[in-house]
Amino acid sequence: MNNVTRELANFAANLKYEDLPPEAVYESKRLLLDAIGCALAGTGTAKGKHSISLSQKLGGTPESTVIGTGNKISPPQAAFANGELMDAMEYTALLSPMGPFAPFVIAAPLAIAESVKSSGKDLITAIALSGELSSRIVSGLMAGRRFTRQMPGSEMMLGFPIQGHSVYIFGGTAGAGRILALGEDDIRSALGIAGYMCPIPLLMKFATTLPSSMTKHLSAGWLSQAEVTAALLAEEGYHGDKEILDGDYGFWRAFGSDAWIAEAVNDKLGSEWRWPGGRLYYKPYPCCAGMHDALHYFYDIIEQNHLKADDIEEILASLSPVVELPLWQNRQIELNVEAQFSAAYVFAVAAHGIDIGIRWQMPETFRDPTIIDFMNRVKINSRSEYGRTSETQPTIEVIARDRNSGINKTLSSDNMIPHSDFMSNEDLIAKFKNNASGLLSQHDTERVAGLILSLEDLQDISGLLQFNA
Repeated sequence: MNNVTRELANFAANLKYEDLPPEAVYESKRLLLDAIGCALAGTGTAKGKHSISLSQKLGGTPESTVIGTGNKISPPQAAFANGELMDAMEYTALLSPMGPFAPFVIAAPLAIAESVKSSGKDLITAIALSGELSSRIVSGLMAGRRFTRQMPGSEMMLGFPIQGHSVYIFGGTAGAGRILALGEDDIRSALGIAGYMCPIPLLMKFATTLPSSMTKHLSAGWLSQAEVTAALLAEEGYHGDKEILDGDYGFWRAFGSDAWIAEAVNDKLGSEWRWPGGRLYYKPYPCCAGMHDALHYFYDIIEQNHLKADDIEEILASLSPVVELPLWQNRQIELNVEAQFSAAYVFAVAAHGIDIGIRWQMPETFRDPTIIDFMNRVKINSRSEYGRTSETQPTIEVIARDRNSGINKTLSSDNMIPHSDFMSNEDLIAKFKNNASGLLSQHDTERVAGLILSLEDLQDISGLLQFNA
């Protein structure tokens, strides 16, 4: 039997900062900066406020900070709150093709690292480890048709790259275990404990259910809390299933995978890194990434033609087939979570020049009668060939009234040059400052960003999240 669990645990226990490729160090710091900024903005959402409130009630030994509050509570509860905050706005980085990533693997190592006064190098190593193990484990899962949906009026079957993001629990747990300096045997136990705590796959259920829920496709807080708990239990000597990823009845089968390709997981482990591999995508907009390319084009059309919302008669957006699912077609926005996925709503707020960030998801915006009325002008459909070739792009047509002649004209994204997905450090710092606006002083904003981007120089990260909110 190919003992994947043992090999991954051995890799995790023995990984050193010096073993990390430069790209993994670089992106671990950027990922942390982006996640903390998104968590700060998330404190203004209902999802974030409820999570902070519950974590404070549960409390515990004050060892780890709830981002944006300055309050310290126990590591499991801080991981819960911070995971929920990071995921509150659908604004953190994606890892292709796995999807949302940061909230599920950063909150747990960060909470443990603060509690034990870890060095910056150790935190970087834990984040990189979380990414590498998550990437490898996902590569071994073969999702079946039970996690696909036939589109109405079409023979097309639509599915997601993986059936649920809770599989990241192994990466986050390994990262937390690495911070605690657990040995191979204890990390195997921690992975086993985490596997038995892992939430069931509900990604397609979330995508097809209205009204929506604050849990989204998965509670990042619950997963992060479980990761911390699994690592701490293993440190206590609690025995977990040390072959959780192996055998005919391993995790893969319980997770709904049709097969488990062990060789794909541990091939060249340690000698060739898969994470991040150029596959991290930092979001410029707080919404589903499936609309981002189209939003780039839409903003270009608005800017080039000096359009105001009142000038626009109709918007026709042809996007990824995912927009045919109920979550993206929804036009009844009651939660900020629903605002993140409603295609009509996203284009409505963009048309009105709403500042990109937390204002997109505030009740005063998604309940604004002007925004609600404008959504009727937005028509959304899908392109069945979208994403099948590198040349396939979304298309946008805007029918706008000329202010001088009063005659309608059609403005199209045809022949527009696609935007680059790359975000420089300057771009990420600007996004961080925007997310921290009104919460942190300019001094603290610049200090925290500087500390994170030079994290390897920090001997004790325990003061990293202590700022005046």
